Amino acid sequence: MSDIFVPKVVFVTKSAISYEACEKLVDAFREAGSIIIRGSPRLPRGLDPRSKYVRAKSIVVLSADKSHSFLRCKPSADFQINLVRGCPGFCEYCYLQTTMGPAPYIRVMVNVDDILDRARQVCLERLPEETTFEAAAVSDPVPVERYTGSLRAAIEFFGREGLGARLRLVTKFTDIDSLVGIAHNGSTRIRFSLEADEFHKRFERGMPSTGRKVQAAKKLAAAGYPIGFLIAPVFLERGVEPYKRLVMKLRGNFSDGLPDDTTFEFVSHRFTERARALILSRHPDTSLPMSEKGRQLRTGQFGYQKYVYPRGELRQVKQEIINTVREILPEGRIDYFV
Repeated sequence: MSDIFVPKVVFVTKSAISYEACEKLVDAFREAGSIIIRGSPRLPRGLDPRSKYVRAKSIVVLSADKSHSFLRCKPSADFQINLVRGCPGFCEYCYLQTTMGPAPYIRVMVNVDDILDRARQVCLERLPEETTFEAAAVSDPVPVERYTGSLRAAIEFFGREGLGARLRLVTKFTDIDSLVGIAHNGSTRIRFSLEADEFHKRFERGMPSTGRKVQAAKKLAAAGYPIGFLIAPVFLERGVEPYKRLVMKLRGNFSDGLPDDTTFEFVSHRFTERARALILSRHPDTSLPMSEKGRQLRTGQFGYQKYVYPRGELRQVKQEIINTVREILPEGRIDYFV
């Protein structure tokens, strides 16, 4: 996959047309070579699940977010702030397999100012408590940022508003030059999602390598951003060695030490019944570990049941990986391991 994402088709919905930003977005996508269609998104009939999935990943939908509240987003942040929904990536394990439904279009919100105004009100109501928003809870907003400027608007908003407000986002992509030179005031943390090499090759086909992501992270750190790394998902089937090698690779890329206040987050692999069915329909040859054997059933924060690793096994691996990070990258800070 190229560093630059160009959608094949952009649908302009009725809810988006009345916003001034819509016309600018249409012009940007058209200039990139996208086909512009007015109306609701649609796919050709008769596509099998995989073909529908692949086709939808090449489609952007311009729409407006009319919701009046923000969903919770633990443990990453207090709330989600969804300027974009969806992602052009094809990671087999992705939790968005179920969140985005059978046709995971990439939805771009044209009413960014409205969304940020709502965020301001939430922050004011929670003062003097600090409020943190996650901009990549149901998306990877970076691939479309060159067209939308949504992240730039949000980063500048959080940089100037104060109000104890912080923005966070995580990405697998490296098209980040448009984020350099923004007046972020240290209020936005940008993290890069990494995976152990052997799982990256098997389950993240076409995604940028660890080395390319690290170089992008370095560029943002040089621009003054707090940075971090999300190691996810952590697969326990091969033990801790793949992740020890990943930590060693990071050390090799940061021979002079990590930038100040670099954070680490770890999320162990989990899946739901619905996700497994969707993944198998889209990736029938997948080797993802999705057997109930060796897993425990647990209810998630939104009420759905998921298969997770047994607590004892996860606790042991968690401690080993944390010890490895503390030994090899002692300047890093571990935010959580779930």
